[in-house]
Amino acid sequence: MRDYLTARAQRYTTPQNYLTMAAVISLLVVAAGVVTAYVFSSNLSTQAEIERTNLRTQQSEALTTYIQERAASYEQILLSASGLVKVSGLDNLSAEDWTVMVSSLQMRRLHPELLSMGLVKNSTVTYSEVFDDSKQANVGFNLADEPVRFQTLELARDKAQTTVTPPIILRADANQPADDRPNSLIFFYPLYQSVDTPQTIEERRAMVTGYVYVSVRLQDMMKARQNVLDSIKATYQLKDITTPDIPSLYGYYPDEFQSQVGDTGLVADFAVFNRQWRSEIHLSRPSEQSVLGPLGVFLLGQPPVWALAH
Repeated sequence: MRDYLTARAQRYTTPQNYLTMAAVISLLVVAAGVVTAYVFSSNLSTQAEIERTNLRTQQSEALTTYIQERAASYEQILLSASGLVKVSGLDNLSAEDWTVMVSSLQMRRLHPELLSMGLVKNSTVTYSEVFDDSKQANVGFNLADEPVRFQTLELARDKAQTTVTPPIILRADANQPADDRPNSLIFFYPLYQSVDTPQTIEERRAMVTGYVYVSVRLQDMMKARQNVLDSIKATYQLKDITTPDIPSLYGYYPDEFQSQVGDTGLVADFAVFNRQWRSEIHLSRPSEQSVLGPLGVFLLGQPPVWALAH
């Protein structure tokens, strides 16, 4: 029996059988390495995508908050100005009084992005302080000649609250080449004869005496956030969706942005006074991820696996 077992063992321990067994073991090692590399690369890709999604959401919310806080700060300026005008009396307010009043609000220091602040009597710009020394004031300009501005003015009167125009080209920028004209906004707040706000639309229309306003270019308002968009390599677009066929408000596209196939971005809708805006943000895929991806990580894992198998 011993001789029989010995003979059988010798039969299966030939050099050829050793090679066959080594090949089988090698294949098993390679298979295990393939599965491990694939699982690792998939987990890495999933984690990276989760982090990108969280970052995109955080930045979208932060930008929305920034825009709404800017708009709220402009409203506070208008409320302060309207209070000072009521104290002085609209009919008694001189150009010098207006200049002193605007200076007291420290506009250039606190809001360097604003282009101008003005006072409108009825529908005519009576006083205007321009914070860009290269631009001239629009004193004497009748807002009734510009339908978009005038409609926003009337809405402020009827609602007794701050209103903002859709994207417009300011008269100060009208002489620039068409492709270089920045989109801008004008925020209006109404003034009435009475100290208290009239309660009905009819009373408001009968008692309105004027308006205070501030204007701002979108690119200037958003400039403070562009460094953040650069740091995360994100594109950001703003649209006014209150009514159809309105041109884009604002768009920013970093030089190093790399688009990702299938990325739909993140869209958020929010209100800015009487207007409804929509933002859309896209994050650039990190360079190492855009080059490698799950497949690259998987392939990089193969040389060590094959080395182990051989």
